[in-house]
Amino acid sequence: MRNYFGVLMLAAFIAVASIAVAGPMTWSKPLPSAADGTLGTNQLLEKQKAVNEELRARIAAMGVFAGYTTQGN
Repeated sequence: MRNYFGVLMLAAFIAVASIAVAGPMTWSKPLPSAADGTLGTNQLLEKQKAVNEELRARIAAMGVFAGYTTQGN
């Protein structure tokens, strides 16, 4: 019984820690707005390109913080 409690507490700790770490990260692209319906194909591609660049910058910043580099990837 004691082992089950320890495993349960460890699982709860890992769950809370993963939510705390992943919560502030927003990896998905922004939700489309009503104005997006009026954009042309090239404008939508440019908007997606800007979102992709922002995500790449966030990932690179995270790698630098963790002591890794994204050079050569």
